[in-house]
Amino acid sequence: MPEPLPVSVCTLCLNEADNLPRCLEQAPQFAEWIVLDTGSTDRSREVAAELGARVESCAWEGFGASRRHHFQLATQPWILWIDADEVVTPELVAELRELFANPAGMAHAGYEVNRLMFFEGRWIRHGDWFPDRVTRLFRRHDWRLEDRAVHESVQIEGSIGRLRSPLPHYSYRDWEDRRERIRGYADLWARQQLEAGGRAGPLAPVLRAGWRLLRGLVLKHGWLDGPLGFRIALSNAEEVYRKYRQ
Repeated sequence: MPEPLPVSVCTLCLNEADNLPRCLEQAPQFAEWIVLDTGSTDRSREVAAELGARVESCAWEGFGASRRHHFQLATQPWILWIDADEVVTPELVAELRELFANPAGMAHAGYEVNRLMFFEGRWIRHGDWFPDRVTRLFRRHDWRLEDRAVHESVQIEGSIGRLRSPLPHYSYRDWEDRRERIRGYADLWARQQLEAGGRAGPLAPVLRAGWRLLRGLVLKHGWLDGPLGFRIALSNAEEVYRKYRQ
């Protein structure tokens, strides 16, 4: 096997024993893969260790604070943020090897990857779920992270490039899991907005949900995914409605 890539892969974990074998399949390709467990009651820690990850534990502090603590554990020049329900493919590893082999290709401080959602037995390639570009590869010393309760993202001090290989994303088991997450994330988002002093007007839930439905279904061609695309667009509109009705 070639030399491991000079990357610390960071995966936050809570009861992910079922997802970790798929997530950590490419662990030997990286110099370090850190699984930060935040209180699992299943075999997540044991599974991660068996698959070659460095396992650390901490109390849950919210997404922003926990993620920041996680990244600070990295020892390699680069960090790759991978969630437990995402998969690093052999194609992505090959692209990273190509990138690191060419110093001119590493001119950026960070790189975006395009997540590709798998749901109800299909890859979702239209609507609000695709494209889903997020910054996930970045230099260890060139990032900052806001203290957000949900929907946290990393900010990079420098230019950002794009990786070609998609990042498969297995976020939801089924529709019930999706509805449960909507409720949880909407509550966290609304609380976050209230703490920041933001308040929505009485028409905001309906207007914003209507716009999200139109955007996902028509402007972003969610209808091309058929009846499933229509259900996803409705679900996204419901999520927005829940956020703004709080």
